[in-house]
Amino acid sequence: MKKNLLGILGIIVGLVGGVMISIKVVVKPTIDELKKARELASKHMDLYMLMNDWVYVKQHGKNLADFFERNSYKKIAIYGMNYVGKTLVQELEGTGIDVVAGIDKAASDMVGNVKVYTPDNFSAEVDAVVVTPITYFDDIVDLMETKVNCPILSIEDVIFEMK
Repeated sequence: MKKNLLGILGIIVGLVGGVMISIKVVVKPTIDELKKARELASKHMDLYMLMNDWVYVKQHGKNLADFFERNSYKKIAIYGMNYVGKTLVQELEGTGIDVVAGIDKAASDMVGNVKVYTPDNFSAEVDAVVVTPITYFDDIVDLMETKVNCPILSIEDVIFEMK
């Protein structure tokens, strides 16, 4: 009888242990993956809304260069040279605003006619730095405020002021 009881107890402990290991190995990564997916979806929704507002500004005949001229920002750097950064470079081409440099952790050599630097290698004198990765704006301000002596602006605020 004791052998049967010990055998049943062993099976129960094995099952419980198997379930615990399964939760740790299978369910936990799934929860982490869901969190990452939610964060990524939120980031992309923020960027979608930003670009939607930018289209609104353009549809009303406005150009972001007007914001920079109105605030005497003649020479700017753009932090974040992915889609939004590249679009801002194109928007400012042929205006009185000089995009002196791009800044990006994954710096490539050039985006259009703009040289791109890592945050550690950036040293240009500019009137403002425009941050395009809006989700990480506060982190980027913390990173860049000791490297530049000028305003650090969110592209989101620039577009909002143009609406």
